[in-house]
Amino acid sequence: MDTFDVDQAVTDLMSHASDGAVRLGFQLTHNWATAEDLVQEALLRIYRVWTRRPPEQLVSPDAYLRKTVVNLFLEIRRTSASTEVVTHLPGAGGGAVPDFSQQLVDRDVLWEALASLPQRQRAALVLRHFESLSHSEIGEILRCRESTARSLTTRGLATLRKTVAMTAAMTTDTTTRTENR
Repeated sequence: MDTFDVDQAVTDLMSHASDGAVRLGFQLTHNWATAEDLVQEALLRIYRVWTRRPPEQLVSPDAYLRKTVVNLFLEIRRTSASTEVVTHLPGAGGGAVPDFSQQLVDRDVLWEALASLPQRQRAALVLRHFESLSHSEIGEILRCRESTARSLTTRGLATLRKTVAMTAAMTTDTTTRTENR
């Protein structure tokens, strides 16, 4: 009967899944340092649990780490909400509150433009700019040559820029007409 090596299992999990877990943590917290702390605490908790009770069959350690990160985030949000003390209210003097409405509009326009791209171009752009993969890695994933992956990325970016520019022009034109009334 094989024995479960907790140190090796957690080390393996950390080496191949921690980057994705940190990205997940960032999406939850919108802060890289907090995301890294969240993943570190999740790995520590996994280590403690596996030391006491080794898993009989671990089908997907990555999914277990993701679930632990999300649960830890929710737990921290729940417990900190009852202990935080408000020291400053936005807009209650002390300077102007930044207006993020234009950033939200820009993000929506970008997401809509990305969704309008053909699937392979969209996949190439996401793999290149969100996952930071090389063109050769994109080619392997999309089952095409590296030059095709470069072409998909280039054409996708060109189409994305054109769509965003047209949307911005239409928005500016609509705003100008509304103001002139």
